[in-house]
Amino acid sequence: MVNLKPKYAVAFTDDKTELLLSVFHLVLGIAIYYSHALGEIYSWSILLFGTWYIIFKKDQNFQVLYAGGYIVGSEVFLRMASVTPTYEFCKYGLLLFLGMGIFFNGYESKSKWYFLYLLALIPGLTLGFFVVENPVYSKLVFDFMGPLLLGVGSVYCIGKRISLQQINKIFIFFKWPMFACIGYLFIFNFSSHVLKFDTQSNFYATAHYGPNQVATVLGFAIFILFVQFVQKPLKRWRSIFDLLLLFGSFYLCFLTFSRGGTIVCLIICVLFLSKVYLRPQKASYRHLIQLKIVLLLIVGVVSFMLVNTKTDGLIVKRYADQLPNGKPRKESRNGRKKLVAYEIDLFLKNPVLGSGLGYGKENSTHVFGKKISTHNELSRLLAEHGAFGILAILILLITPLYLYRQSETNHIYFWCFYLFWLLTIVHSGLRISVPAFVYSLSLLNLQSKTKEVVI
Repeated sequence: MVNLKPKYAVAFTDDKTELLLSVFHLVLGIAIYYSHALGEIYSWSILLFGTWYIIFKKDQNFQVLYAGGYIVGSEVFLRMASVTPTYEFCKYGLLLFLGMGIFFNGYESKSKWYFLYLLALIPGLTLGFFVVENPVYSKLVFDFMGPLLLGVGSVYCIGKRISLQQINKIFIFFKWPMFACIGYLFIFNFSSHVLKFDTQSNFYATAHYGPNQVATVLGFAIFILFVQFVQKPLKRWRSIFDLLLLFGSFYLCFLTFSRGGTIVCLIICVLFLSKVYLRPQKASYRHLIQLKIVLLLIVGVVSFMLVNTKTDGLIVKRYADQLPNGKPRKESRNGRKKLVAYEIDLFLKNPVLGSGLGYGKENSTHVFGKKISTHNELSRLLAEHGAFGILAILILLITPLYLYRQSETNHIYFWCFYLFWLLTIVHSGLRISVPAFVYSLSLLNLQSKTKEVVI
């Protein structure tokens, strides 16, 4: 066993406890595949236990972020398994947790920028009620919950002092429900008699739930496993278990045929690795990092090769942007570039107030022949909020960068969080809560020297 502890290393939850809970969640995901009732009990237990946990602890050590990380990590899985009473169940739960956190812990004066961001959304929200039919669900839930969570999460997180150890514990809470998702997907894929492959996003391998969203959360789970593997000492059986989990995550992520989530995952993993590797370290530790890089590359390459074999080479054509016959793919009538052009055109027609929240989707029927939700949150803000959308975008882009420059400590995860949010919202929007939650984490004031905390 190699037991080197460089100065940036952090303590994780007890290894045995973490391992047992990881295995438990893998088994739980398999059990929920066979028992819908168990999934319903699980979904309600997340909300009820998270609420009790925050109230009991009074958010003394930012328990909101642990409970929030867990419910965010479970969102795609619970939707996939169809075990929640409403589609946005986890977003409601996260909003409840954040509200309790603000009640117990308050907020910093710096959060004024995110109050301004939320105010900038109100004109477009109000206008949406007048320009869109049946606006309650499409405005207050589907379209507005993502931006609202981003704003409230930022109000809660901005400026709060937190340790590197606590951030890594948030990672642990996020990855546990993702293991349930991985267990569920493996059983679904092995049990399914119909697995069709094309060079488009693969709904057959994601239990018929959006491959883009599945790849996004699997990608962030891979990042977490990657970070933990790089930072923790090598222990024979534990390291093998971690590599197997990484292999399974990579395999399922590639199998979605969704390029966005996979590519974003690889970018932030390389970015984190570069920050760790380029720091001054002992030669022995640098050799250990090199060994881990080799192991991680083997896992990634082998998983890709297996998916390539399983799909008869279609995964390679997918990333080469080709049709199954090898010809270059032409952008469809409702491709993402055309969606962005359509939303920019809406902004140019309504540059002050915008077209109103939800109008872009409502009006897309007349342009594309069917209702299409945006994939790009920035162009949506422009189209539906006009000049107020520009203000919102500037706040979102500039505030984290300003805080990072002013920070006395080096937030080792900052660029990973910031780029994950930015790259995700331009290919997937805010359809799920993970990019909003991760953005909020980038606003935390990371402290290098803090005492051990009890979660």
